[in-house]
Amino acid sequence: MYTETATRSTLLEDVARGEPAAWREFNRRYGELIRRIASRRGLQPADGDEVVQMVLVKLSTTMPGFTYDRAKGRFRGYLKAAVVHAICDLRQKRDPSWVLQMESGASRLAGPVDDEQVWEKEWRMHHLGLAWPVVRVEFSDRDQRAFESYVFQGRSAADTAAELGMSVDQVYQARTRILKKLKVQIARQIAEEG
Repeated sequence: MYTETATRSTLLEDVARGEPAAWREFNRRYGELIRRIASRRGLQPADGDEVVQMVLVKLSTTMPGFTYDRAKGRFRGYLKAAVVHAICDLRQKRDPSWVLQMESGASRLAGPVDDEQVWEKEWRMHHLGLAWPVVRVEFSDRDQRAFESYVFQGRSAADTAAELGMSVDQVYQARTRILKKLKVQIARQIAEEG
């Protein structure tokens, strides 16, 4: 039902109406991002799944009657706040003294600056993950493999070229063309996200 380019406002409005397909799509789009943030905050994989559920429950209680209005704030800021609160709530639920430890400085999550850096990095990776399947279909299999090897896997251009029977210049050209398309797709996603 939902495509990669379905508008965020449409998805959120459908989530607000409690449509199961919208909830599945929301989890597909944002579940892994939430789990990665939870992991970066020191939680185990099972805890990450619980944080996803806590965020979805929070959204289900706040979404009825929801109308998406970009003027009231960006979706990413709302999602970030929901994720950070869910992580803190889970930590406090598991260890009620955790809040006191946080206040005394004995045990800390990442500080506000680290939080923002972690969120920004994961947000960019999230959008790259959404954009890559959309963009990759525009390129040959060889260009896709060159890009994945050189950019995603961090292999040298020379090794990538040798493995794929390309010149180093062709690897650079594939990277440049694909990055250009990815930047456009990511900018489109972010603009649409609000």
